[in-house]
Amino acid sequence: MKRYAKIFFRPARFLRDHGASLSVVFGSTLLAIYPVFQSLDKKDWAWNKQYTLVVICGFIFNIVGGVWSAATSQSKNGLKKELRRTLQYIDEHEDVSQKIINNELHILSQIFNFGTSERISLFKHDGNALVMVGRYSSNPLFNKKGKGILPVDEGVVGKAWSDGYAFVNDLPESTQANDFDYIKVCCLGWKMNRDTARNLFMKSRTIAAFAIRDNRSQPIGVLVLESMNANGFDEEYIKNRLDDDGEEQRLLLLAQLDVIPKPSIALQEGF
Repeated sequence: MKRYAKIFFRPARFLRDHGASLSVVFGSTLLAIYPVFQSLDKKDWAWNKQYTLVVICGFIFNIVGGVWSAATSQSKNGLKKELRRTLQYIDEHEDVSQKIINNELHILSQIFNFGTSERISLFKHDGNALVMVGRYSSNPLFNKKGKGILPVDEGVVGKAWSDGYAFVNDLPESTQANDFDYIKVCCLGWKMNRDTARNLFMKSRTIAAFAIRDNRSQPIGVLVLESMNANGFDEEYIKNRLDDDGEEQRLLLLAQLDVIPKPSIALQEGF
C-alpha cells in the first residue's frame, strides 16, 4: 500500500510545486497558436508566415520560461528545506547551550554563597550592545529575564566591558517612594540613561562585573554579579573564588559564548 502511495505522492508534489508555472505556459501557448489553426483552416498560410514565425518564437520562449520557472521553484523549495533544517539545528543547539549556561551560573551562585538578595547574569556582545544570554537567582523575582539589552558604554556593565572589570558596593537604597538618589548616582556616576536606570527592576546596591575574553584576549561578554544589599559581597572574596573554585565554570561559559548563536536569536526565546 505504501508503495502505491509513493507513486501518487511524487506527481502530486510536483504539481503542487510547479503546477502554476506549467498552467501559465500551456495556457498562453494555446492562446498563441489558436490564430495559426485559423489560418490553416482558411488555407491562407503564406499570408501568415510572419505571424506564424512570431508564434513559434513565442512558443519556444514560453517553454523555456516554464521550464526555467519550474527549475527555479524547485531550487527555492530546496533552499527553504535547508533553511528549516538549519533553523531547527540552531534551536536545538541554543537549547543545549542555554541549559549549560544556566547550570554554570547556578554553580557559580553556590560557590559565591548567594542567597535570595543576589543574582548572576551573563551578557554577550552583539554589535553595539550587550545582550543577556543567561541569568540565575534563587529569588524568582530577580530571575526574570527583563529587557536583556544594555549599551556597551553605560553603567557598571559598560565599565567592565571597556576596562575589563568594575565594582561598586555603596549605591543608594531605592524604594518605591523614593528612588531619586539611586537614579542620580547611576546617571552621574555611571553614565546610565535616566530611563534605563528608572526602569531597572532590581536596583542593586552592590555590583561586580567581569569581562570574559576569548583566546585572543578580546572581550566577548560580561559576567555580572549583583546584590540588593550595600556591601552585599566582598570584592576580594569574589575575585579569589572566581579565580579558584569558579575557574572551571568561567572556562565553560567562555566556551558557550564562543559557540552560542547570535544573541538576537536568543532574544526570540525571551532572554
